[in-house]
Amino acid sequence: MSGRRDEALAIVGRVCARPVESLRPEQTLAGDLEIDSVRGLDLLFTLEERLGISIDEPSAAGFRTLGDVLAYVERASGGGAG
Repeated sequence: MSGRRDEALAIVGRVCARPVESLRPEQTLAGDLEIDSVRGLDLLFTLEERLGISIDEPSAAGFRTLGDVLAYVERASGGGAG
């Protein structure tokens, strides 16, 4: 697991108030992780700030699962398709 992926998981865990160990790529952001629009914005801004990446609106709108977010982070960080 990459350092960026680990950091992204830590950020998601903080935003949704869950231990990192309980997070799984197949979990849905809105349903399983209960990330509403306000928490979603917090997640996006924190990922951008802490990881030094840019997340465009169309990509962000396509995030349905934690795996979607992690794959984007890996691609944006030059780590391949995730």
